[in-house]
Amino acid sequence: MKTTIKYIFVIFFALVILAAINQFAGNNSNVVVAVGKDYYQFRIAAVIFFLLVCCLALYLCLKFITASFSISKAVSNFFKGSNYKKQERLFYDALFELLLGNYQTAKASMEKLTLDAFHGFNYLTLAQLALQQNKFDVALMWLEKAKLNSDPRCINGAQILTAQAYIQQDKPEKASELLSQLDDNKNPNIVKMQAQALANNNEWQALEEKLPKWKKLLGDNYSLYHEHIATNKFAEIASKQGANQLKTHWDGLSRQQKNDESFRTAYLKQLVHQGMHNDSLAYLLNWYKKKPLPVALLDIIKPIKVTQPAAMIGLLETSIKAYPEEASYYATLGHISYRSGDSALGEKALIKAIELEETEAELLLLAELLESKGDYQQAMQAMRRVHALQRR
Repeated sequence: MKTTIKYIFVIFFALVILAAINQFAGNNSNVVVAVGKDYYQFRIAAVIFFLLVCCLALYLCLKFITASFSISKAVSNFFKGSNYKKQERLFYDALFELLLGNYQTAKASMEKLTLDAFHGFNYLTLAQLALQQNKFDVALMWLEKAKLNSDPRCINGAQILTAQAYIQQDKPEKASELLSQLDDNKNPNIVKMQAQALANNNEWQALEEKLPKWKKLLGDNYSLYHEHIATNKFAEIASKQGANQLKTHWDGLSRQQKNDESFRTAYLKQLVHQGMHNDSLAYLLNWYKKKPLPVALLDIIKPIKVTQPAAMIGLLETSIKAYPEEASYYATLGHISYRSGDSALGEKALIKAIELEETEAELLLLAELLESKGDYQQAMQAMRRVHALQRR
């Protein structure tokens, strides 16, 4: 509105000047224009008026052209905005279907996206869907497209998913190489994948070097990898140098390592595997004489068979007194008692373990124990319960 008033004022002022010139100049103020051999004479007021009209016409033409471009752009933006809204709705619908587990519906929605407005994250989603369907080559195709985007998060995501795909395809060396290129060493998920890749590739030395830096990031998985490293080392010593050399190696470890539950579990596992049951019992008595056995050790010590099981039974009874509702202690007591010749205690312990938690391994052992003493009817009943568990 202000602009319009300004232009009206300018035109009015020009007309006033034109009228003043015409009044004071009189009829002698003419302008002669030569066109070839012809001459044309105009009054100066008429020339100025003509020039003003031309300027006004030029201004109106420019305004019309500018308005035309603005309208065209507005119409274009309207249709583009409408198309983007449709694409955006498809994108979020696909994510929602993915959360619900409707993978085919999510995939169909993602494949309809034509705009490159999602920074490649639509390609990451399609790659993830392909990985869930074990379509490795399809996943790599989408991941390569995702890497072409400028968003660094998308590029890193593509790198991570590619490494995950290589781990699934049992190619940990390629996964480890890709993950080592990432700068984000403080992301727990990336660190867990790096540890998994190193473990799957049997790079135990490299994993052992990195493990102290990753302790907080790995969380509960730290002890698991620590145990894997120790198990690998102990197995290598036992296979190459023998069980006695393994014991010598253990004696040479620091007190901190000997008190580490991961090292103890790995060492005990190797001793039982080597058939050194009496040595295993001796270490257990030394470590846990006055405290409950760790539940993590129970599956390892179940196969132990000794001629004098009283000390082992005493350890388990101490643990049962501390945790009377823990079925694993009764189950382990049942296994060790039966294998060591005390069927009565074995049967009693197994029945108690099954009452607390019905498990296939304990039912099978109870059926074997009952059959060995001629109680076929009860043995069959135990086997029926095994079959019922398997059908669940």
